[in-house]
Amino acid sequence: MLLWLLGCTISKPLPFLGDCATYPSDGYDYGTIEIGRCVSGVTDIHIVEGEGPRLLLVNSNPYVNFADGSLLSISWDSIDLTTPINYSHELESTPFSLPSFASKMVITPEKTGLISVRYSDGSRTRTDEDHVHLVDLTDAANPVASTLGTGGSARIEVSSDPVDIAVDDSSTFAYVANRTSHDISIINTSTAPMKLIAPWPYEVLGEATFTDVDDSGATASLASFSDLLTHYGDEVDDDEVDLIASLTDDAWHLKWIEGSWTIWLPDPVGGYQRFLSTDAHTYTEQGWGGELSELAEVLDFVPNDLFIWGSEAYFSLNGNIAVADWDVSSAEWIIRDAALLSDGTYSLSHPNLVTSPDGIQLLVHVDDGYDTWIAESYQDSGGNWRLGTPIISASDLNVDTLSGFSIVEEFGLNQWRLFIETHVND
Repeated sequence: MLLWLLGCTISKPLPFLGDCATYPSDGYDYGTIEIGRCVSGVTDIHIVEGEGPRLLLVNSNPYVNFADGSLLSISWDSIDLTTPINYSHELESTPFSLPSFASKMVITPEKTGLISVRYSDGSRTRTDEDHVHLVDLTDAANPVASTLGTGGSARIEVSSDPVDIAVDDSSTFAYVANRTSHDISIINTSTAPMKLIAPWPYEVLGEATFTDVDDSGATASLASFSDLLTHYGDEVDDDEVDLIASLTDDAWHLKWIEGSWTIWLPDPVGGYQRFLSTDAHTYTEQGWGGELSELAEVLDFVPNDLFIWGSEAYFSLNGNIAVADWDVSSAEWIIRDAALLSDGTYSLSHPNLVTSPDGIQLLVHVDDGYDTWIAESYQDSGGNWRLGTPIISASDLNVDTLSGFSIVEEFGLNQWRLFIETHVND
């Protein structure tokens, strides 16, 4: 039996996107055809004046049928306003190629178009740095790439997915809204090339002096900067620093806000009452009742010079400095067997601990029966505390006696304030 097999070939037509498109000479498919003078996904429209009015259309190419988007400049005079439909290939127009997904365009007074483009070439993630493209519209009938971008290019890198842009003619700043990175990029359009700038003014903080107006003995550290080295990844060179305005000289009132101060005062009923201050001047009773009463029960008296340091309580006992530790498991104060600091010649009281770069310092009140003074203490090689040199005495202050004292550390200034209670018999 003889069988004949007959076959045929079917020719698949190439994509056709209109007479306005520019087709490759070889085989092609969707996504490889240049947009040419077609209109596809217009995201912004402008009318500008030149030798004749021009209609500018920003084409985003949202379906990626074409290989690119465009800025299409159409002669307004070529549009037939008497008919409802004008075919783009029949109009007198000039395309300027852009990446797909162009969004908005603003035009500066110098006739530079800034177009935000969301397309991230080669990106594999949702977040990538994108660009604002610059177009020279000096001759709006023939848009060309501007050279005012980074390094003489026609674009400036911003953040992720710029979807809108606005320009303030008074400041010459263009503000770019970046959707995915949720921020605003600011472009200075008055420079050549245009620059991305930080959202704070260019200013230099020069030399300054601090005046203690109320003679309180306060001090302040004043920073001095000769330039601003970084702003959004760029640098300010020496020539630019000379052009930057200095900060306005102002009279500043500094008030140190450290936080809160807590003191405990002996309560005749037992324990201590807590007083709180937020300015180190006015103290308010907190109404918590007697505190640290357990310590008073162990000692059978209420120390009038108690100093709390974490879980340790420092106080005077029989002319010596003693320490009690709070035992969490038994919930009671346990007095150490040996005194922390003692001297057979003097009576010691009012212990105060402060921290310094050299470690912890212990200051105490000393009374020899004739004079009173405040002295520092030191630890010997065995870790035992020894009475050290006097810091200030009653005779130094021309008073009869020194009583209690306290020390307040002024954080940030690396110094302490010493508050002393004095007595004058007459």
